[in-house]
Amino acid sequence: IARLADTQARLLDNACDNLAPGGVVVYCTCSLQKAESEKQIERILAARKDIRREPIRTIEVGDIKGILTTEGDVRILPFHLAAMGGMDGFFISRLRKN
Repeated sequence: IARLADTQARLLDNACDNLAPGGVVVYCTCSLQKAESEKQIERILAARKDIRREPIRTIEVGDIKGILTTEGDVRILPFHLAAMGGMDGFFISRLRKN
């Protein structure tokens, strides 16, 4: 996991470095590991004052209940939509360059 998290960090750093002002990065992982997802967003926001989180709205995720975090990211867990067979784990965050 540590090696994958390091790769995720380098990918996110590179994406933010190459982002034009006003541009958006949608960071998405198909992992349940916070080291690859939430921790990456916390890290980049702490390190870079030119990047801010742009919360995802409920309407943008088909009004699926319970998948938005208090910060406005999407965290999908295997039990979501259990009546339809469940879902894989995902994390999605939207970042904008100031």
